Amino acid sequence: TDIYRPLSEVLNATPFQGYPRQVFLLTDGEVDNTDQIVKLSGQHSGSTRIFTFGIGRSASVVLCKGVARKTRGTCEMVRDSEQITDQVMRVITSALQPPL
Repeated sequence: TDIYRPLSEVLNATPFQGYPRQVFLLTDGEVDNTDQIVKLSGQHSGSTRIFTFGIGRSASVVLCKGVARKTRGTCEMVRDSEQITDQVMRVITSALQPPL
């Protein structure tokens, strides 16, 4: 899964003035460059929060938790599709709160 390039484009774009940038990242596979993606995310932690969803058993827990932690977002690992509604609502509720 190529996450680095599109995430880099989003993070390097100029955010709307006066609004915090919040990104929702969904992934369902293993990523070869997890460390690079976590580092890139951390470089933008002052202006961006990233909320991650790892979908399915193949999603990288290290990537999802690392990116969310670096950017003051949250991570949800979606293993059971029946629970996705509750997990999405938790993340949206968190995104509406100011970062700590």
